Amino acid sequence: MTLSCFLKELIRPLATYTFFVINDTIYRNNTHYTPNPLDSGWEKLQLLPSIRWIGVDVTSISNTPVFLDYYNDRLQEIELYRCGANGLCQKDFDGVSFEECQATCKLNRLIPDLYYKVLSYAPESSLQLPLNDQVRIVRDMIGYTVPLTRVTRALEALINGGWPRLVDVKELLPYLKTKYGVTEFYLRELTDHLNISARSVNYPALYQPFTELVRTYRVTTDFRRFRYELLSLFHATLELDADIADVDLLLDDNDPLDVMVEKSGLFRVEDFINAVGKDLLRDVV
Repeated sequence: MTLSCFLKELIRPLATYTFFVINDTIYRNNTHYTPNPLDSGWEKLQLLPSIRWIGVDVTSISNTPVFLDYYNDRLQEIELYRCGANGLCQKDFDGVSFEECQATCKLNRLIPDLYYKVLSYAPESSLQLPLNDQVRIVRDMIGYTVPLTRVTRALEALINGGWPRLVDVKELLPYLKTKYGVTEFYLRELTDHLNISARSVNYPALYQPFTELVRTYRVTTDFRRFRYELLSLFHATLELDADIADVDLLLDDNDPLDVMVEKSGLFRVEDFINAVGKDLLRDVV
């Protein structure tokens, strides 16, 4: 928005936006998210030469030192606590009063390192622990540290285990690529984009034909055929021709259902490849 519109939004009585400033940079709370720094929806607003404000994806700021300092300051201001693995009450955004925490908080019989390891195999109860403990448990689960501001979301996704939840947390992408391998990671991403249930797909059976498609595409650079053959991995037979023109892919009410599904699928495949698939393809052997 323009600076003028920004200032009007700032003072409008019915506005639901919240603004704050860190080191001369203005941040606006995105109301589509909970205004809790634990799962923040803060957008960074930058002043461009054209005098326009633009929003930046929250993950681009929530892991920065500036935002972490702000986050920790907010954390220290609250009066809510949770019992940690060390038997001490620690401040937490979703905790209870200090008195209530202290009344039930006690040191676990297991030494902390062993306790964390046990929880990493059954992390459901880890969400009740303070953030610092969650960071340690997630590190034991995936092998690297997730920032304090994103750890609860990562832990919830790991507990849920569903692909859409896991892949939605950017901090977990290196872990997922290692766990599934780049080839299956790519195929799972594409499956999700096509709205196909991952449970109905035998991914190991697709490794070889998919790899061959990628190798052929690198030689021929025939994007249209690659798009068609990629979709054919998920459909036993396709009614449309591989060289069909894009203008002929427009949906028509008279199309049979299977043809409409194929047309939609080809568009979804192309959209996926153009969005993120090209970068992923470079890593496929």
